[in-house]
Amino acid sequence: MLEKQKIMFAGSFDPMHQGHLALIHRALKFFDQVVIVVTNNPEKTDQTDVDIRVQQIQTLIQNNPNIEIMINQNQLTIDFAQMHNLKFLLRGVRNIEDFSFEVEMAQANKILNPNIETIILISDAEDAKISSRFIQQIDKIRKK
Repeated sequence: MLEKQKIMFAGSFDPMHQGHLALIHRALKFFDQVVIVVTNNPEKTDQTDVDIRVQQIQTLIQNNPNIEIMINQNQLTIDFAQMHNLKFLLRGVRNIEDFSFEVEMAQANKILNPNIETIILISDAEDAKISSRFIQQIDKIRKK
């Protein structure tokens, strides 16, 4: 029996939005399964509790059997991937700034583990302006 090809999509997903979902569905065209790994980003303050983010994601993916959700509390993404035998990392880019950052990260990850590949997908034009930080700002304004 052939092993399912899985790709790991790690992020803080605070919150997960349409741009993330679009990348997940596009990745499922190439991979049997997407493993969403919810992380805490030490550079971001006021993050929603990780369990709440997982619940929100479960609602959005609606029990899709080709999507699994895991939590990474404090490991480097590349170490988490190796521990769970995940050989591919999914990253999305919206613009040249994202691309520069993701290439740098992919190269660093390649140094740390040459057996794990980063797959970069370019966001669809309609999703290119969406960011979790922008959504958080809107939510804060609406709650005032």
